[in-house]
Amino acid sequence: MFQEVVELVQFAEELGFDAVAFPEHHLHSEGFEMGAPPEFLLYVALHTKRIQVGPIGYVLPGWDPLRLAVTTAWLDQLTHGRSFFQKMNSNIRAGKNVFLLMNGQLNA
Repeated sequence: MFQEVVELVQFAEELGFDAVAFPEHHLHSEGFEMGAPPEFLLYVALHTKRIQVGPIGYVLPGWDPLRLAVTTAWLDQLTHGRSFFQKMNSNIRAGKNVFLLMNGQLNA
């Protein structure tokens, strides 16, 4: 499943999308689990060339605030600035083409 998602992101990059975002999900009934968004976002960034990667949101009660801040900073460093940590509306208002994968379905 995860390799298929990476291939979708690569295709979105070819189509000219500017960013891709994933939500954090646990125990999701439709089969697409995203329990570790920073790690998967890094994996996606390593398999693409220019598309920005970021979360739609985190399940904050499960995160220590300092740990999330450090993880986000490392993600930004390891992707050479291609990560974002902001509201999706900011990207959309900025005119970016955003590729979302929610509930195992493509939303562009």
